[in-house]
Amino acid sequence: MATRNNRLSLPDQHSEIAPALLVLIFRSGGCVAPANTYEPLADFFELSDEQRNARRKDPTKGKEWHTYVMFARELLKKDGMLDARERGKWRLTPQGSAKAEALSRVGLWKNVPSARTARA
Repeated sequence: MATRNNRLSLPDQHSEIAPALLVLIFRSGGCVAPANTYEPLADFFELSDEQRNARRKDPTKGKEWHTYVMFARELLKKDGMLDARERGKWRLTPQGSAKAEALSRVGLWKNVPSARTARA
């Protein structure tokens, strides 16, 4: 994985989180609710409790980890891989599905889980 230079040492949104998110959505049938992505990705990246639960500088803005995942989603939308027009649903485009399928067969991305549909 890439070198982590941010204050919490979180994965890079572009080179790490975005491809993992793409594969996770693919393995979850091509469409997920955002809330079902944070924990499986945190598990995949082996984040500590501190990394998972750290609040943003403005604590009313939520968890830093969630912000990183949402930023990765924005990168995927911008690249035409993800359609997030429907509130509460992140859906792969045909281009995103093809890219995710290819990624899911190689290296590190083989181990990305599917999304959770319910909290444990």
